[in-house]
Amino acid sequence: MQAQLLTYTCPHCGRPTDVDAAMADQTITCPNPLCHKPFKLEVPAAQPMPSLVISTGLAEAAKQEPAQPTKEPSDVEADLVDVHPLLFRRYPFRGVAYALLSVLGLGLLCAGVVNGTWWVGVLGAGMVGYGLYRLIVWWLRMLGTSVTVTTKRTLLRTGFFQGQITEIPHGQVAEIEVHQNLLGRLMGVGDIALVHQGKDRRGIMLLGIPNPEDVAHQIRSRRAV
Repeated sequence: MQAQLLTYTCPHCGRPTDVDAAMADQTITCPNPLCHKPFKLEVPAAQPMPSLVISTGLAEAAKQEPAQPTKEPSDVEADLVDVHPLLFRRYPFRGVAYALLSVLGLGLLCAGVVNGTWWVGVLGAGMVGYGLYRLIVWWLRMLGTSVTVTTKRTLLRTGFFQGQITEIPHGQVAEIEVHQNLLGRLMGVGDIALVHQGKDRRGIMLLGIPNPEDVAHQIRSRRAV
């Protein structure tokens, strides 16, 4: 019977050497005439592969537990548009008038103080107060009002200090009307009327919406979904 040979490499010169397997764990001399250094024949040991042991109870529970249904993309509601009304663009001349009224009133107030004319100062203070009041009311109204179009509904949020939400699902919108005159086109704003289905035909008016055609298109495209 032919002896089983193992190939070893000399750790000193790197020359491969065939050695009888029976000589394992012994020390031999390298057959290379330029080396002739001794080295020990070490038998390589194989490491066992780790195995994963699963409890029988856990395996049975995994088989009996029903798979959780995944949500379809159509069931997830996502925001498409979120805008605030731009009242200064919706009423540009009125906004300029309020600003000029405040500036003119400030001038009268200063003149009344300098000249000692109290009624001129009171008139100027009233003009400043009314003009600033109207501008601040517009600014707070724009901050407290937003229109959000999602994949399922249109939400109108109003109120800066005490919020209120009006909701119209897309499937319940009977008509969508966009009102935008020449000045509105130049300013990039317009009004959108959403008419609700039903006998009363009630609806909501969204004023000063930027890019109203794009917002209306988002609602129209979702009504049939």
